[in-house]
Amino acid sequence: MTALAAGAVDDASRDGDRTYLAPEYAQSGQITEKADVYSFGVVLVELVTGRKAIDITMPKGQQCLTEWARPLLEEYAVEELVDPRLGDRFVGSEVICMIHAASLCIRRDPHLRPRMSQVLRILEGDMIKDGNYA
Repeated sequence: MTALAAGAVDDASRDGDRTYLAPEYAQSGQITEKADVYSFGVVLVELVTGRKAIDITMPKGQQCLTEWARPLLEEYAVEELVDPRLGDRFVGSEVICMIHAASLCIRRDPHLRPRMSQVLRILEGDMIKDGNYA
């Protein structure tokens, strides 16, 4: 996944937090499992919010989805995060699982991100609010 994203981004925007690319990829250029976890986390945030990873039409401070969403994810701010076009047509427990997984996946420190097997368990509802996934 990260390899595909890497080909779609020019050098000027390779700072990780601005795309699907993990921040450490911008520094080392090495693709790891944890970089893929980050990319998947960005996709989860897009799914929850209905927003793009980068949207220059948004106000300053909200253009980079991960930077805008990170504090809201950590607070489980469902009302602020969920795509308003959904209204109340979503399952709250499933959104909580997605928010929890996304929050862990987009951590800046790759050592603090879960493995994909753990992300799967979170999305299945098996692992909720346990921060030890390194």
